[in-house]
Amino acid sequence: MSLMEKFSTDEIENLKLSVIRVFNYIADIDGKIDKKEVTAIETFLKNIRKFNSELLNELFVELPVIGILEEKRSLSGLGDREGLRYISALLDRKIDREEALNFKKSLIALGYFVADSSGSFFEHNISDDENSALNSIAKDLDLSLREMISTKQIQRLIESMG
Repeated sequence: MSLMEKFSTDEIENLKLSVIRVFNYIADIDGKIDKKEVTAIETFLKNIRKFNSELLNELFVELPVIGILEEKRSLSGLGDREGLRYISALLDRKIDREEALNFKKSLIALGYFVADSSGSFFEHNISDDENSALNSIAKDLDLSLREMISTKQIQRLIESMG
């Protein structure tokens, strides 16, 4: 049975939007979305099958990578953070804990990847505002950013795109 069969059409749309919600929240933290941040989400979407989330893979198997950003950029309804809290509760209710965690961790890795995209190869460049936003996203998803960083979970997820 496909994991997507456990969700309604509206729930599936919200799950897809969760990727864009994370992107919007992090990339727009400084009031502008720059080319490196757009390139970061495009890279994430092109490499989505490398993440250890069956649900994430199912959600994006048929979507064209280019164009998803433009299609979903302006969201209506739930705000980014409220939408992420909704997604967290939805995942916890509908699928097993391990898959829910894998999906949530992939979203955190996306946020970190976008936030760090303006740094150089040898230095990380995450601003205090972006770090605060990442912590907020992690909290909304019932995760600990500090734990994910200290155990190198984010680093491993990002390196898997390599």
